Amino acid sequence: GERRVAVTWVQSLVRDPARRELLYELDLARERLLRERPDAEETRRVDNTYVNLVRMWAEL
Repeated sequence: GERRVAVTWVQSLVRDPARRELLYELDLARERLLRERPDAEETRRVDNTYVNLVRMWAEL
């Protein structure tokens, strides 16, 4: 017989669980806005805020 093994792991760019939760909740709202109101000013602001928070909190 033959055995195959795959080893993998996932590491978040944002270490703090509270920050990850905030980003998750914001991303849910962001995705809905992008889907339902892609050209709205609020969509642009929420999208920019999400991206900036990821940049601030990410540990590469």
